[in-house]
Amino acid sequence: MIGQTGVTIMALVNSVSLTGDPEHLRILRKAWDARYGRLREAPPTRPGLGKTYSTIMYGAPEAMNLFVNEVGE
Repeated sequence: MIGQTGVTIMALVNSVSLTGDPEHLRILRKAWDARYGRLREAPPTRPGLGKTYSTIMYGAPEAMNLFVNEVGE
């Protein structure tokens, strides 16, 4: 699912939430860094960015909840 990284992030979040598997948490952290590291700078705006932005951010709040609450560690 290269074009739908948010879906992959959410699948990993669900896996960690359900099983607490530390390997899935490790992979989630790597996926997070790879995907959202680029968003440390605001992306340029352009018409039609709204729908795309929602798919980019899909799973982000749930993943951050796992990181902040140290689930699976």
